Amino acid sequence: MTDRKIWRTALDAVLPSGKLLYRLAMDARVPGRTRMLALAALAYTVLPIDLIPDTIPVLGKIDDFGLVAIAVVRLVRDAGPELVGEHWDGDAATLEAFLGAVDILDSLIPNGIRRLAALVDR
Repeated sequence: MTDRKIWRTALDAVLPSGKLLYRLAMDARVPGRTRMLALAALAYTVLPIDLIPDTIPVLGKIDDFGLVAIAVVRLVRDAGPELVGEHWDGDAATLEAFLGAVDILDSLIPNGIRRLAALVDR
C-alpha cells in the first residue's frame, strides 16, 4: 500500500470513527462503566483542568492521549465486533484500518496502566 493510499484510508476513517465512538458510548448494550470511562475521557480532554498542565511541552498532552487511548480501546473491545459492525458507517477496508489503529493504541498502553484500569472494574 502506498503512502498516499494509507493517508486516504486514514482520512476516510475519521468521520465513521467519530460516529462509531459516539454511538458506542450511547448504546446501553455496552457496559455502563465503559461508557462512563469514554465520556469522562472526553470531558477530561476538553476541560482545562489536567494532571499534567498542557503548557508543559510534550508531557502536557500525554495524560490526555493516554486516557483517550484507554477509553477508545475499552469502548471498542467491550462493545465487541457485532456492535462495532452494527454502528460502523464506513466501508470494510476503512473499518479494518480503524481496528488496526485500535490494536496499535492497545499495544501502547503500559501494563501498569492496564492494572490500574482493571482496579476500576472491581
